[in-house]
Amino acid sequence: MTSSSIQSRSQAREEAERGMADTGDERADPAAGDETVAPVPTDTLAGNAAEQDEPTTTGDADKTAYAPLAQWAIRAGGRPQPAPGSGELQTPADPWPEPIQGLVPPLGQPPFEAAELLRLAVPEAVPPKPRRRLGAILAAVAVALLMGAAGVLVALWPEKDAGPVAAPTGAPTEKVATKPAETTAPPATPAGPKPRETPLSSNFDVDPICAGEAYWPMQPKRTGRAPHPVLVYGDQGNGDRLPFTMFKTWFLKGKAKEAVWSPQQDPAKIQMVACVDRVSAGAKLRTCTYKAPAEPGTGTMYRASYRLHVYETATGRRVLDTRLAGTVKTCPYALSVPTDKKLYMEVSEEDLVAALGKLVEG
Repeated sequence: MTSSSIQSRSQAREEAERGMADTGDERADPAAGDETVAPVPTDTLAGNAAEQDEPTTTGDADKTAYAPLAQWAIRAGGRPQPAPGSGELQTPADPWPEPIQGLVPPLGQPPFEAAELLRLAVPEAVPPKPRRRLGAILAAVAVALLMGAAGVLVALWPEKDAGPVAAPTGAPTEKVATKPAETTAPPATPAGPKPRETPLSSNFDVDPICAGEAYWPMQPKRTGRAPHPVLVYGDQGNGDRLPFTMFKTWFLKGKAKEAVWSPQQDPAKIQMVACVDRVSAGAKLRTCTYKAPAEPGTGTMYRASYRLHVYETATGRRVLDTRLAGTVKTCPYALSVPTDKKLYMEVSEEDLVAALGKLVEG
């Protein structure tokens, strides 16, 4: 305690003693002598202050924070506490703070329960916003843009057979006659042999007519009286397709026979081509060995059968189609042995003349 407070307390005691002497208080009795009033112990003051902390129901006395100090002043001989309701009571300079809104019930209402108070004190949890929402929106916008771009490309892409464009709604429309699409079919290829533009120039160039592919309109037709010159051409058993020599038929028979059967006759006078084609092979017959002037080598000869079909050179018309067996047992003439080392029996000249005789000389 400071010296100023002790001095103020002493002055208060003196004023109280003088007041008691004037009013005839027991403390002014001269028999009591000059007994001085002992200072109030600190413990007593603290106890009184503690007692004043307890709340009372005396109206305005509870609204001031200075009630303990006022009671102490009365005991010390100071001015008494103003009466309740007087205008001397003043509102403290530091009033109690306002209660938290929502935690105190309205005036005249019962206090909140503990659970309800906890609900009011703790705000409700706000559900977190999904983080992927923005990403999903951006992805959807990107897909929409891509689809729109694709639609624009499809719309702008030129179409070969695009139909009429529809007019907008409300606009006058004009009827346009649509023409069905014309399909251009490739020209049909005529079946059968085709004519050649130049005459037959060589007796070694008649393979197209044997294959049924061509004919020569400028050649003489097979009409009139016999004989009708023929060229025998085809497989001779050694793998080569050449004109047959027909040596026995025309060489010793004079010029008339030579002009009908010879492989060296004038090509421009040939009326028919007799084609010889091997169609099957049979059993092994013998071994053929070739020496000079042919290229040396050895091959195996087999039995075979042939197709003989005859065509008119001027029209490509087939006039004969038959089958002959190979009967020549001697090894066929060859300048070299075939790569597969296989040789075949030839059709004999006699069998050819027998099959063609009526067409040529009949």
